[in-house]
Amino acid sequence: MNDEKDSVEKALVHASTADILSVLSNPIRLEILASIAKAEKCVSEIADALELDASSVSHSLGLLSDKDLVKHTPLKKQRIYRLSDAVIASVDGTKVCFDVTTMSGEKLSFETHLP
Repeated sequence: MNDEKDSVEKALVHASTADILSVLSNPIRLEILASIAKAEKCVSEIADALELDASSVSHSLGLLSDKDLVKHTPLKKQRIYRLSDAVIASVDGTKVCFDVTTMSGEKLSFETHLP
């Protein structure tokens, strides 16, 4: 019985990690994370900084939020986005290093460059 439970738990960990990696496989989402790693921003600020349309940014932020990679704070009619507590970022010039703790507690590390 314990082997079956362990197997299910391992499958959930791998599914969670795979889901996060799938979301992060999109370069636009990495650019969004890198952008808000420097400072909290609303959708229009992110869209302007990355020269993207607001609907694409909003959609990507929704996917990042679903995986607990970003959080938002309502401000009037806008939402201000920031990295979630599960994400630690360090910015060094144009290089951004991320350490992510998945919902299952697994650690992921990756880096990208600011546009």
